[in-house]
Amino acid sequence: MHFLNNKEAKKFIEMLENQLKTKIKLDYYICSKENRFYLVSKEIAKINLDELNIKSIGLYIGKLDKKEFIISKEAAQLLNIEQI
Repeated sequence: MHFLNNKEAKKFIEMLENQLKTKIKLDYYICSKENRFYLVSKEIAKINLDELNIKSIGLYIGKLDKKEFIISKEAAQLLNIEQI
């Protein structure tokens, strides 16, 4: 599990905004694992994750597939985006 740093998160959000043609403001950490992305509460910073055996964490928001982001239904609802 990899938490995106500020530069990576900004690039990710810009890609989403361009693809979805909407402005996105997130107050969450974004983490990724094998091209799958998750939103995680900033409260997670208070927990030492190194001592835990965690396979996944947070709300699954979608996956990156050939430079296109495929958004999950839950993320579309959270961001108030209509899916086709």
